[in-house]
Amino acid sequence: LGFGMGDVVLSLILHERGLMPGMPPRVDVLVIPVGKGLASSAWQLTDMLRREGIRAEAPFAPAGVGKDLKTATQHHIPFAIIIGPEELAAGEANLKDLKTGEQARLPIDKLAGRIREC
Repeated sequence: LGFGMGDVVLSLILHERGLMPGMPPRVDVLVIPVGKGLASSAWQLTDMLRREGIRAEAPFAPAGVGKDLKTATQHHIPFAIIIGPEELAAGEANLKDLKTGEQARLPIDKLAGRIREC
């Protein structure tokens, strides 16, 4: 007769009892394009943010702003950047704080600094 306690079982027990420590989000911001036609612009913005030291991701296949915001919230991502055709034409994007719900339209070159401030 023996007893084996593996890490999977231990993690299940801790999770079940609410004792599992929370994991910090691995992404600071999700860049969400308004429509699939702006996906490449979202990827370019994601690349720019990464070069600025911001952990950014953009959906490979955007599901729509509402669904992508819901996904970001479920994954505890603190910020979302929403980029639409009007914003892109003006060189701006909407930065949304997913904890407070506050949203601001900012020039694209000011996004990284604003995210670092928060």
